[in-house]
Amino acid sequence: MRQLDACLIVALVVLGCTPPRSASVSPCARAIAAFASADPTQFEVLPTMCSVTEAGTNLRDLKTLSPGELGEPVDPANVRFYGAPKLERIRVWERDSQIVLVDAEFPPGKAADYVRQLGPPKARLDLNEDDHGSEWVWPDRGVVLVVTGPTLSRVGIFLPQSLHDYELHARYIERTTYVE
Repeated sequence: MRQLDACLIVALVVLGCTPPRSASVSPCARAIAAFASADPTQFEVLPTMCSVTEAGTNLRDLKTLSPGELGEPVDPANVRFYGAPKLERIRVWERDSQIVLVDAEFPPGKAADYVRQLGPPKARLDLNEDDHGSEWVWPDRGVVLVVTGPTLSRVGIFLPQSLHDYELHARYIERTTYVE
């Protein structure tokens, strides 16, 4: 990606806009910028082979890297923290420099906004013994929401995959500890 293209993407994200679809902007950079807009109508599928380098072109790097865990059974991953105007703290989870999950807590909007755009979730998973069905997953679209009562607690995008593979490799479970 040319430096001018990267500057354009950063400027658009700072303004809260999604970069235009153009040949010079990678699908990965577009998907991450669309996620950072916090607008479910802008969401794009996270492509295969999406690198952490491309995440840094769209987001404000908070210069934090921490070990983390995804999946069940536990699968180690690194967590990098970024910021954007509409999502203060975005976690980019990666293995071998490839993005596995991008998520953020307490996004603006309501769960109904996402359901209107994506349709009903394909699965509702239990987060723990107290939160039954609060993790809403669209595995074929690569989108996850955590809805706790009336609150939209978390939104994320991941590589589209089967529900089984999502649970094995990309599912964030609150047991994860990381150092900020």
